[in-house]
Amino acid sequence: TEIEEIVLGALDSVHSEHLIERTFTVRDETLEIAVGPSENVKINLGDYNRIFVLAFGKSAAYMSKAVEGKLGEKVNNGWCITKKGFGTTLSRICLLEGSHPLLDVENVSHTKTIVASIKELQLTKDDLFIVLISGGGSALFELPADGISLDDLRSVTRHLLRCGAPIDDINCVRKELSQVKGGKLAQLLCPARVEALIISDVVGDRLDLIASGPLIQNLTNARDALSVLEKHQLLDKVPSNVLQQLKSLSSPPSEGIFQDVQAKILASIGTCISTMERLCQNIGLETLVLTTSLEGEARECAKFLASVVKEVVGKDRPAKKPCALLLGGETTVTVKGNGKGGRNSEFALSLFRSLLPLAGKCHLDFACIATDGDDGETQSGGIIVHDQEFRQIASKENILIDINRSLENNDSFSWFLQQGIKPFQCETKTNVMDFVIVVSYTHLRAHETGRNLVCRLLLEKKK
Repeated sequence: TEIEEIVLGALDSVHSEHLIERTFTVRDETLEIAVGPSENVKINLGDYNRIFVLAFGKSAAYMSKAVEGKLGEKVNNGWCITKKGFGTTLSRICLLEGSHPLLDVENVSHTKTIVASIKELQLTKDDLFIVLISGGGSALFELPADGISLDDLRSVTRHLLRCGAPIDDINCVRKELSQVKGGKLAQLLCPARVEALIISDVVGDRLDLIASGPLIQNLTNARDALSVLEKHQLLDKVPSNVLQQLKSLSSPPSEGIFQDVQAKILASIGTCISTMERLCQNIGLETLVLTTSLEGEARECAKFLASVVKEVVGKDRPAKKPCALLLGGETTVTVKGNGKGGRNSEFALSLFRSLLPLAGKCHLDFACIATDGDDGETQSGGIIVHDQEFRQIASKENILIDINRSLENNDSFSWFLQQGIKPFQCETKTNVMDFVIVVSYTHLRAHETGRNLVCRLLLEKKK
């Protein structure tokens, strides 16, 4: 269907392997990386005695595969840590798999091995490190600070996730409890030249927050981490030695170690939204990007979006039908029940509830998608609801009571399954947070464009 093709087009635009293939060019001894419309990085590979690759995050394996394809035997050695099930075959880079979002003993063991291997290299200025960072890197690449155990880190992360803390708060605390975050990886790689290529999964694309800023000078400190725990009322819940670690203020890496580190963002949620905007406009939809910085409680954000949809349907403002409303970012869910769901399924169910008065008045399709194909513990990539399903379910007796009960129990994913709505499944090979698209048509318009869009996407892919 139309909305599914738009979703797939958006995901393809941030496919990790394709990103490297599009941006990397090797001619003789020169590596050119196109990191933006008017920004290229040129590296004379002949200037370096050794080239290493380090990759971590959910997209790490496919980014590594693409780099191997471009550089071939020029890569002396490398390491890649990704989430279990997110790997692929690599030839010159060692593939390691760990758990996400919570830490596992494997994650720490893999990171410890990599850190020890890097120390043995005795790096010099004649070495080049290509570092590939993507969403999930904070959990996958981790070595606890001295005096902090794996169970301590698990406990802190679990408490922060369950209370609905945003990712920047979580990373602020993680940095102070780690030997590799908050610029400490840069300290380990010094004095080698470091070129870091990043797929952002953080609102605002702040380099110091993505994967907890392992190569970036830390802009927060232990006092800030304590403030985060206090804000979320966790001071009496986290392990006591965590508090002791945060109160013994350690010195951050010196500024000088960052002078040979370059970090560039290859893609972000903005890439997805721009692609959807173009695809929607290509089929004649007026398109309104509401935000690429969406944050907040999922169900509350959905209520706001529903209010905009109602304005469109009733008054043709701030956009006229047929139109598409686009949002990107990362919401949170404060877990109070014991049901099954994720950020996107909860957003979708809250949106469904708020849009019930519009059922049958206008054709509405909507999708709430996790770009990593991993919406919480649902083993799905989110939810797509088509107008026919929306109208049929909305007409059921006591449907509002049923929805309220499911939201109260954080059981949004189970609710959609019970209604016969299949979850969205796709191996995305990327992670740039989440996006939401709502498409509003007249009924006739909704049946005129599907085949045209599919043909147009195929033609664009050939180009």
